[in-house]
Amino acid sequence: MPREEEEEKERDGSFYSLSHTTVTGAPFPFHPLKNKVVLLVNTASLCGFTPQLSGLQTLYQTLSASHPDQFLILAFPTNQFASQDPDPSQSIQSFCQKNYGVSFPVLAKSDVNGERENDVFRWLKARRRGPMGLRRVMWNFEKFLVGRDGELVGRWGSLTTPAALEGVILRELEKGPLPPGEGAATATTTTTTTTTTTTATEGAAKEDTETGSPPKQSSSSDTTHSSKTLVGNSKDAPTATATAKPLTTTSRFTLGSWLSVITLAFFVTALLF
Repeated sequence: MPREEEEEKERDGSFYSLSHTTVTGAPFPFHPLKNKVVLLVNTASLCGFTPQLSGLQTLYQTLSASHPDQFLILAFPTNQFASQDPDPSQSIQSFCQKNYGVSFPVLAKSDVNGERENDVFRWLKARRRGPMGLRRVMWNFEKFLVGRDGELVGRWGSLTTPAALEGVILRELEKGPLPPGEGAATATTTTTTTTTTTTATEGAAKEDTETGSPPKQSSSSDTTHSSKTLVGNSKDAPTATATAKPLTTTSRFTLGSWLSVITLAFFVTALLF
C-alpha cells in the first residue's frame, strides 16, 4: 500500500477504537475515554526532560480537581531515544510513582517510531506532523492533546512544559461534555477543525517547531534529576504522593544527558547533510 494511502487509512480511524496495554499486560481500551480531554506523552526515566513528570502530575492534579473525571494523562514509556528507559514496564511505573508522585496511568513500554510503533502513536502522528514537518517523534516527552470529540487538538515538542499547556487544555475542558451520539465515532475526519496553534501555549510550542529537538539542559536540572539505579527492579509500585520528591543522585543522569546531546547532534547533522 502506498504511504499516502496508509496515512489516510490511519487518519480515518477513531481514537476510541484504539487500545494499548498496561504494565501487567492487561488491555487498556480507549472507548471509556469518550468525552474526556486526554494528554498523551512519550516518556523516559533517564532523560534530561524526566523532571517534566513532576509538572505533568501537578497539571493532572490541578485540572482533575477543577474538572473531576474529565481529564486524563497517559504516559507511554519508550526506550527508543538513547536507550533512556531500559527497565521493564513495571519498574518504570514504580519509578514514576516513587520519585515523582505520578498517579496518572503509566502504560506498557513500547516503540513510538518505526515498524513496531504502537497503534496509538501511529494514529497521532498521521493526524499532525511535528517539528520540522516530520511525522516521526523527535525525542522523549512530546505531547499530544485529544479533545472531548476524539480529535487531535495539538502536538508539542519536548521543550514545551506541562504548565504551558494548561491554558489550551482548560479551553477544551470548558467546552463541556458532548451531547449523546456526537464525537469522533460518528463525525467525519476534518483536520482543519484541529488547528490550535502554538500561540495557545504562550509561545512555548513555537520554540519547539524552530528547534525540533531538545537542547542540553541546565545544571539546575542535573542536580534534581533522580537516578533510576535507586529504584531497582521492584515489582511493587509504591503509593503515589501528592508532592513529587525527586532523588538527588546524578551519576546516571549525567551519562544520559551526554547520550541525549550526542544523539541529537548526530540526528540534526544527518538531516542537514
